[in-house]
Amino acid sequence: MTRRLYILMLLAAATTAVLSWRFFLGTWPDDCEPAGFHLHHNTLGAFFHFVFSPLALLVGGFQFSARLRTRWPILHRGTGWLYVISCLLGAAGSIALALNSPSSGIASVGFLLLAAGWIITPVMAVIAISRRDQLQHRIWMIRSFALTLAAVTLRLYLVIFMVATGGAEGAAFDTAYTAIAWLCWIPNLIVAEYRLVRPLKAGK
Repeated sequence: MTRRLYILMLLAAATTAVLSWRFFLGTWPDDCEPAGFHLHHNTLGAFFHFVFSPLALLVGGFQFSARLRTRWPILHRGTGWLYVISCLLGAAGSIALALNSPSSGIASVGFLLLAAGWIITPVMAVIAISRRDQLQHRIWMIRSFALTLAAVTLRLYLVIFMVATGGAEGAAFDTAYTAIAWLCWIPNLIVAEYRLVRPLKAGK
């Protein structure tokens, strides 16, 4: 990944994280919106998801900084644990939201699979580093953060859809949201696997 692309990723992640926390500053969305529905009807699950998921998004990107790893290894480990814990708690919240979602069952399955991946990947990264396998640790962290970035790509797809349709609602929005539930993370994982993971494996 080039430095410019890395910085762009950090900025997109930080912006999405900060905007997600706006809900707890009193700016709650309408009940008809997906986020608003969960905040009003599944407050505990929404709390876990909307607090810890942005935190994972905010700190996760810095784990790939070579300067952080070499100059401040203790800080790297500390923020790494913060990232893993945030992923697990955020995923727990997202499972609760997916199981009680007003969206289609297909969308719920997409989000549930994303949550499962979001649990498995950081756990595998922890297992790898506990065995001092730095290569596998890095590979699993790449996969994990690719899933974490689903928060960014989901919002990007929503913006594109709203601009393209002039703010369509109802059945059109429901159909688009069902597709986005899968598109927000599967392409991320594919790109990470082919652009980052495969070169690492080849250079082992």
